[in-house]
Amino acid sequence: MDETEQLDAEGPDGQLGEAELVSTLSAQCRQWLRSGVPTDKVHTALLRAGLHEDDARALLQDVMATVRHERRERGFRNLLYGGLWLAGSGCGMAAIQQAGQPLESLLLTGLVGLFGAVVLIRGIMHIKATADPNRDAEPAE
Repeated sequence: MDETEQLDAEGPDGQLGEAELVSTLSAQCRQWLRSGVPTDKVHTALLRAGLHEDDARALLQDVMATVRHERRERGFRNLLYGGLWLAGSGCGMAAIQQAGQPLESLLLTGLVGLFGAVVLIRGIMHIKATADPNRDAEPAE
């Protein structure tokens, strides 16, 4: 069974109001898009849940914009923190080299720099993914 087929659109009494239904579907769409479910499957699940075509498309576009914004923010945060870790390790390596400390200290600082570089690259990839227009294509009509 596909994970988009497990839509929880009913409350304890079997019915949800319109606001609760939209809120529930919006949260479920965000979860699916974050986990990599294709937008056409999410769109189909929204239609199966009882939304009108235009409402499903509008909800999906809003959720896609929110997820894209979250990814971009995460990318900038990773970019900042990775750059700080990398710069800090570079300063630390220079200080250790100047002080004539043992090689183990230099290697440990190098590993911190490697961690910073990985986080920095992840940030760049998150930002690049949000700029790709084909990343979250519109649902097929």
